[in-house]
Amino acid sequence: MIEPRLAALSAAWLVTAGPGLAQELPAFPAAKATCRIRGRIRADKPIPMWKFELPKGEADKLTDDVLEESRLCHRETLALPNVVVHVRALEDRWKFEVPKRVTKLSIVPGRFDPHVVALMSGQKLRIENKLSELVAVVVGCKTYSDTCEIESNRGRELQVRGSTNGRGAVVVPVRPWLLARLHVFLHPIFAVSSPSGAFRLPPLPPGEYELEAHHELLGTQRKRIKVEAGHRAKVDFVFQVDGRYLVAKKRGRHNRGFASAMRAELDAVTRVMAAQVAQLAAQGKPAQGKRQREALRRRVAMLRTRLVQIVERIRGQMLVPIER
Repeated sequence: MIEPRLAALSAAWLVTAGPGLAQELPAFPAAKATCRIRGRIRADKPIPMWKFELPKGEADKLTDDVLEESRLCHRETLALPNVVVHVRALEDRWKFEVPKRVTKLSIVPGRFDPHVVALMSGQKLRIENKLSELVAVVVGCKTYSDTCEIESNRGRELQVRGSTNGRGAVVVPVRPWLLARLHVFLHPIFAVSSPSGAFRLPPLPPGEYELEAHHELLGTQRKRIKVEAGHRAKVDFVFQVDGRYLVAKKRGRHNRGFASAMRAELDAVTRVMAAQVAQLAAQGKPAQGKRQREALRRRVAMLRTRLVQIVERIRGQMLVPIER
């Protein structure tokens, strides 16, 4: 009597486990992808402007327009650039090929250019250092992290891999104002809005989809849409500015004790991470200590993620409002 019950349970598990486990997903039908989705993204009112309170040596090198976060909202038109739009759950429908195009990110005085990068897991990210000195960069998101040093006027390529869709950042720990937002997806159907707030997604087959738009200050919005073969659909997003994102900045602003504590933790995490990376490199025998090396790699990945979080919090402490 036991074996039939086990057989029934196994059959039920295969039915409820979903297509990703029961059978291989079909390839994305590129030949049927004739539907275009585009739109514009804006705010319902102006976003208060902020700039960074930098050390004197750094501030002297830059101009105010570089420090302002105007790249997050256009003052006159209220257009929202650097909003990432993607189609949800496509990785559960089809299997996608990783784009061969290399996504580029440059370090320029005072900022990263562009401010937001999005790419598919497995795609290459090239970080170029256009400063006059060596820069150490930390990359961290939900299921991926890495570190590298880039010499002046040189670049490094990283193959970004993630097991889930996730958001993160690319940071320079010794300069917390140098930060770029990173979005990693399991499919290539996404876009980043232009300075005018416009976006255009890659072609899709006919069907019903759910779009998600994410702005780093104003949160996330979702909309459902049904498109037919050869149809061009327009989907606009309007984000509400209610000031909630300012509360955290005002609460901690000019709190020197908090900033000092964050910097001390940043130094401690950096030292521990460097020691564990050196320990990992010193373990030369692949056959021995495999579990220990894997555990060490996981700890290093966690430290990188923590490092990115600390830098983001320090960065928030350095923001001051701009009087219009």
